[in-house]
Amino acid sequence: MAGMIIPMNPHLCLGCLLLLGACSPRFSNMQTFPISHDTYPRLALITAHQHNRIALIAQDNSLIVSTIPIGALSEYVAEAILSPDGDWLAVISVGEGHPILDVYAVHRLVEAIETDDPELGPVRSVNPYPGVLADLRWTDEGVLMFSANVNFDCEEDRELGWPCLTPDDAPIVWQYDPATDRLYRSE
Repeated sequence: MAGMIIPMNPHLCLGCLLLLGACSPRFSNMQTFPISHDTYPRLALITAHQHNRIALIAQDNSLIVSTIPIGALSEYVAEAILSPDGDWLAVISVGEGHPILDVYAVHRLVEAIETDDPELGPVRSVNPYPGVLADLRWTDEGVLMFSANVNFDCEEDRELGWPCLTPDDAPIVWQYDPATDRLYRSE
């Protein structure tokens, strides 16, 4: 199975052929991340309009592309960064100008690709609607930091669960600790 591009959906066949060209590092639609895995030392994020996929790259540079869509709003992946310990992948995806932050456990991504489990989702999604988020970064301690012009401690629309916009759109720095699944204001 390693080294094969496995289309699980016939509609993805054309996409798989297009992705073959993305295996070279000279293509801007593929971002790779080193991970701790014996068979697959690298994880790749392949971005293509509305067809963002995650892949495993084997020691021999062969590729296994998953059918798992990456990013809640898979129209466009704006940013993806791996935690310093390689355990978490943070992805900001954008659809119709609206960003969502998803955090994935890398070991779960690898397992889902190896077992062809298309049901994998992020361990946490942060939706700033109607606001925005920016300045995504990991601390050395494995905590994700970002700025948002919303207050996640307040729900403006309780039925829809939308957070409150901050006065004057002033950004608040937030921290998310994936080990504890805790989202909180930065001190």
